[in-house]
This record gives sequence, structure tokens and C-alpha cells, in this order.
Amino acid sequence: MCFEKSKMKKFLPFLLFVSIEQVNAQLCFSLATNFATDVNPNSICVADFNIDGKKDLAIANNTSDSVSILLGTGTGSFGTAANFAVGSAPNSVVSADFNGDGKIDLATANYLTSNVSVLLGTGTGSFSAATNFTVSFVNPYIMFSADFNGDTKADLAVTYYNSNYVSIFLGTGAGSFSTGTSFLAGSSPYLITSSDFNGDSKVDLALTNSSTNSVSVLLGTGTGSFGSATSFSVGIGPNSVISEDVDGDGKKDLVTSNYNSSDVSVLLGTGTGSFNVAMNFPVGLAFPNYVTSGDFNMDGNLDLTTANGGKNNISIMLGTGIGSFGAPTTFSVGFGPVGLVSSDFNGDAKADLATANSNSNNISVLLNCAAVEIANFTKEQKIIIYPNPSNGNISITASQPIDEIKITDVLDQVVYTDKPIPIAIGTQKLNLLPITIGIENSGVYFVTVTSGNKNTTQKFVVNK
Repeated sequence: MCFEKSKMKKFLPFLLFVSIEQVNAQLCFSLATNFATDVNPNSICVADFNIDGKKDLAIANNTSDSVSILLGTGTGSFGTAANFAVGSAPNSVVSADFNGDGKIDLATANYLTSNVSVLLGTGTGSFSAATNFTVSFVNPYIMFSADFNGDTKADLAVTYYNSNYVSIFLGTGAGSFSTGTSFLAGSSPYLITSSDFNGDSKVDLALTNSSTNSVSVLLGTGTGSFGSATSFSVGIGPNSVISEDVDGDGKKDLVTSNYNSSDVSVLLGTGTGSFNVAMNFPVGLAFPNYVTSGDFNMDGNLDLTTANGGKNNISIMLGTGIGSFGAPTTFSVGFGPVGLVSSDFNGDAKADLATANSNSNNISVLLNCAAVEIANFTKEQKIIIYPNPSNGNISITASQPIDEIKITDVLDQVVYTDKPIPIAIGTQKLNLLPITIGIENSGVYFVTVTSGNKNTTQKFVVNK
């Protein structure tokens, strides 16, 4: 889980003409390639730690009391792990820019020392020695980072083993945090996600409750405080939860991975903070530890994948685009996969996967090999960003037709994305695409233009 949301504002558009191409693909992943970590990896996070435009990985290692950093080469491979000490028995790791210097930092929830370790990034892939902050209860289990009070500073949410509370620690913007405020969240809440579930532009929370087979939703006030929890039934033994718009109606939905019933539950959101009755989709008799999403066969619909601790594999369920999912297809990974992330590790504009394998002391990387049929794209794509550096208002031009334009920050968090809409002009189908972009936060950003199965990325800097 890697979070740092950049707020966007609009300014005058530029015009970009692009043609429409037909894209079709089948589900395909390479055999897993494994990369060594420290001992007992159980949580994984993706971000750009050395600001080179390539995806890197951070892994929390429960037994060795460390975080492993594996720097990406941009080809789908990763360098030798560099290990950094944290508190005892880190159970989860998150990344964000906690001190506002434009470099990605890390935080871990340390089960046995009952604290949080914060490691400030140098921007080179290295980190300072950990600073530890006391939490509200013993045995912190899972941590999540987002901006809960709307001040553009990264905050933390923490759950605990055998506690019914979630604690919110507001960031100061200097790498430290306020004393925690705790909210009753459900029965032994575990994994956390956040989104705006009721459309009021304030960050809400959702947490899994494994002992009551439910997910709790706490609506945010926008000040770092949250209302009473409302629970919704899911499958048996829910471990993880994500928030996505799986049916394309513009409202945030919830998906849980249910360990004891070996399925995922999909709860379609109403846009009011409430959710419809869960629909359950099997992943095989596999005991899923974690769920994440991506368009893995590149058909424009969101798909789901789970890390299955019981079978040492992952399951992928292809989405229909209306909130339902097909039968699982499995791919082997290392032993005891727990953490799971999806990102483009080799720059081919396809969603790849990586798991943290707790019993084999490594991560598995599976590269997406979906065969895409492309028409009309033959020349190298070139993009120009002007001005660079900028004050947040940028213009972009592209030399070739595009399928998608996307802007991400150094956390790999998407801050802007758009796809062309076809307009018939004579016998041609063109896209008249007014991009209206403004970035409020200083930092390093990346514009990626996708054309068929190729993409081009350009870095730019915002100085406020």
C-alpha cells in the first residue's frame, strides 16, 4: 500500500488530436522470477524511492525486524535487497512523503515493540535510521497512509491485534505525528483502505473484521475524525479490503479477500456511504491472504487477483465491467504469499504483479505478457512538457496517436488520467482531447503516454 494523494486543480486546456486503435488481449503472465529479501517478508509496497522513473519495492520482514528495498531496473528485474532496521516484528509497511521534501519515506507497524518506525528517504533509494513513535494500543498490526484531514500532509491509520479500534495519527509534515486518536471500528479490525464513499470529498475508512465476517465503514469528517462504524457482511474470515469502482458507475465499491471461505466479496457502493449485499466469487480452495486489482487482460475492465497462502499461487478473476467476475486462473509464486501489489515494472504499459512470500524469504515478480493487437502505431512516441520545471500548470504535446495519458507522483499514485473519446471527422475518427491539469503540490511527477502496447514517460518538476 503506497499512498500520497495530490490535489488537482483545473486551468486552460491544450488540445491533443489522437486516433482510435483497436486493442484486444488474452490473460497471460510469465513464470514467476524470485528475488531474495530478509527473513519472513509479509507486506509489500511499490514506489519510486530513487526518483529514476522506475518502480521499486519495499518489503516488511517480520522475523528479521527490517525493511528490504529492491530497486527496479525498469525491465522487470530488481537489484539486490538493501535492508534497513525497524522495530520488532514489522507487520506492514507503507510509503509516503512524510516530511514534504519530495522524497519517499517509509513507515512500519511493529507488532512486538508496539510502535511505528518512520524512515526518511534520501531520494537515492537509501533511508535514514528509524525514528519510533508510540501507538495507542499494544501489538499494532496493519497500517495505512492517506491525508485524513485535508491538509496535504500524509497521516497514518493503525489497527491492532485483539483491539476493536483504529487509531489515526495526523502528520505534522516534518516526519513526525500527533498523538493518536482512536475510533471504534468493529470486531478485531484488520486491514484498512480509504476512499470517498459518500461523495462529500472527505476521506472515509473501510476495515475488515475477520471475527464477524464483515467490513466496517467509517465516514470521515474531513478533520481527521470519523463517525460511527457501519458494518456490511462479507465472506468468512476477511483478511484484506480494497476500494475500486468495479462496475464503472463512478461510485466507489469494496472488495474483500476472505481467507476461510476462499473467495472474494464484492460490495457495490451506492454513493451515499452504504453498500449493496455482497456478491461472492471463488478463488479456488486457496485461502487468499490479499486482494488487489488491475486490468490484466487489457480489455478496459477492472480485474481482481488474490495472493493465496494455501496454494502458493495467485488467482486472477477477469471482470465483466458490471461488477461481476469470472472463474479464477492461477499462477504459481513462492511459498506463503501474503502481500501483493500490481504495477508496471518493465514499462510496457501492462499491469504486472509482485508477491511477498513469507515462507521462502523472497518476492515473486510476474510480468504481464498479454498479446495485444495494435493497428497504426509504427513510429516512436515523443512528448514535450512545457514549462519544466513549472508552477503546477503544464502543457503537453505528443507526436503520435495515444490511447491514454496518465500523470503519477513518485509514489506511483495516479493524480490524473484520461482516455481519448472518438469524434467522427470526415472518414477519420479523431479525438479532440482538452487536458485540463494543474498540480497543487511541489514535487517530482511523471507523464506517461500509452500508444498500443508501448508507452513513453517524461519526468517533470513542480516548484511552488
